[in-house]
Amino acid sequence: GGGLGTGGAPTFVSMGSAQTMPRTTVTHDALSVTRGADAAGARPAAAAPTAAPTGSRGGGYGLDAELARKAEMNYDHGAEAQVREWIRQVTGEQQGSASFGEWLKNGVVLCKLINAIKPGTVARINNSTMPFKCMENTSNFLRGCRTLGVSEHDLFETVDLWEEKDLGLVIKAIMALG
Repeated sequence: GGGLGTGGAPTFVSMGSAQTMPRTTVTHDALSVTRGADAAGARPAAAAPTAAPTGSRGGGYGLDAELARKAEMNYDHGAEAQVREWIRQVTGEQQGSASFGEWLKNGVVLCKLINAIKPGTVARINNSTMPFKCMENTSNFLRGCRTLGVSEHDLFETVDLWEEKDLGLVIKAIMALG
């Protein structure tokens, strides 16, 4: 059995025969990735990866690095300070020496915040350091936000906080709650 067999289209031949794929170029903003050989049959030289911080996960490369740079450029440190102060006033919780993301990451402060606004919203706050328990706290906070009328488009995904990918979304959700 063979493939399409038309010129330029992928051809796949069964039983261990050769397979041919056309040259593929993908472009996203300033990023360009080319797979396959050039017209002379030579492979393109690999570009040196550029690193950028992506929260607590360390350096990122390629599209992750570009998205991290864009998120950092749009990050509102003033809004972070306002949210930090509001959480302190409502819950009495202090950030201490932890970064903003580290302070909120386990979800305990967020659960205390939602319970201070409406007692009993989160029935049980997990104090475990196990990742799935921490993310359960964050999920319970988000469920409480929905219950209190925060719009879905104002909320973040649990992974946004856990991996500290986009703390701006976390700030937006807390501001929508307050």
